[in-house]
Amino acid sequence: MLLPLLALAIAFISCEKEVVKPLVAISGNFTNTPEITAGFWEVPLPDGTVFPMPKKYIVDGTCTFLGNIDQTKSFLEINTADYKGMFALSAKITLVGEDGDQLVLIGDVYSYPDYSNKGYFHFDSGTGKFKNADGWMNSNGQFDQNGVNTLVAVGEIREPE
Repeated sequence: MLLPLLALAIAFISCEKEVVKPLVAISGNFTNTPEITAGFWEVPLPDGTVFPMPKKYIVDGTCTFLGNIDQTKSFLEINTADYKGMFALSAKITLVGEDGDQLVLIGDVYSYPDYSNKGYFHFDSGTGKFKNADGWMNSNGQFDQNGVNTLVAVGEIREPE
């Protein structure tokens, strides 16, 4: 009887506790500029016209934990585009910081007739200190007459390594 109890005690002692890091605030200020060489989605509108929605945007700005965004490596890709009283887009965002660490977000963007937009994203993956990234980030933005979107984003991310 003593031997099984001793084995059980050794098993509990040898188990490592998994440390779960907390979610911490993350925020950013970004500018998304259309990358016209990537092409356009042709989105049919109710009046029969077609709206050319850029398939890709260059991302610039700053973000907590990433610092200045490397606009030569950071982009937003529109995967699908539809119009139902507003533009409904599915998107993937790749953000690369000053030190080369990368964060990838997946989500949806809704753009309204007043050119405002809201985005709802979750962290899909990352590299460097964001290798096992999880959490979320939401954004509020405004398009200008040239299709450039300026936005603010806030959310929570698992505390980086």
